[in-house]
Amino acid sequence: MTAIPTALVLGGSAGIGLGIARALSSKGWRVYAMARSRRDVAETDKAIRYLEGDLMHVTAVRAVLDTVRHEAGRLDALVCAAGYAPAGPFESMTDEVLDQTFQVNVLGPARAIREALASLRETRGAVLLIGSTLADHPRPGTALYSATKGALDSLTKALAVELGPSGVRVNCLRPSMVRTELMVRAGMDPEHYYALLDKRAQAYPLRRVGEVSDLIGMALLLLSSESAWTTGSVIDVDGGHSAAGS
Repeated sequence: MTAIPTALVLGGSAGIGLGIARALSSKGWRVYAMARSRRDVAETDKAIRYLEGDLMHVTAVRAVLDTVRHEAGRLDALVCAAGYAPAGPFESMTDEVLDQTFQVNVLGPARAIREALASLRETRGAVLLIGSTLADHPRPGTALYSATKGALDSLTKALAVELGPSGVRVNCLRPSMVRTELMVRAGMDPEHYYALLDKRAQAYPLRRVGEVSDLIGMALLLLSSESAWTTGSVIDVDGGHSAAGS
């Protein structure tokens, strides 16, 4: 009997993470996702097994991974899609905001990968990080977020080199501006956010910002056996943003 591939999606209750979780589930994967609150769990897709936990606390990550191992007996993919995106002048960023940005965007994924490694080695599994083209093309007001995404680029390449001999692949998918609730959740006024989407769309060769659905095909490819010789790759799916340099 063929084993059912199993994935854990961090940040799987909204935005890009939820889109990837749903897509994996539709392809026959057994999908777990970590959500921060019971409200998030209650409002999301019932086909996905949601587990409550805060990525900023390693004990919560360990508990979620223990549940996945106990119930599924394996882990084939870890998707790190949680994100925190404070916006505003750098000088206005408090120590609390600085700490939270790096905890959620960099240290949380790094800890999760470390804790999941034993299981991923057993399945010769895959890690997918969600970065951003802001790592190379920062804009005013994005200093902290851009810095964390640059760190993910480096983490992807370094871990690919280190973990490759054990068969674990690590890749990073980098969108440009995608329509999600991330920035509104971080405090941006919704009206301002939607106006920003319209304005930024005109700077892209395809003349629109991204939708979560635009990222799914590449995400599924990077997590599948069809990309078994792909690791350490940082791939832009960005409507031509990087090519235009805008």
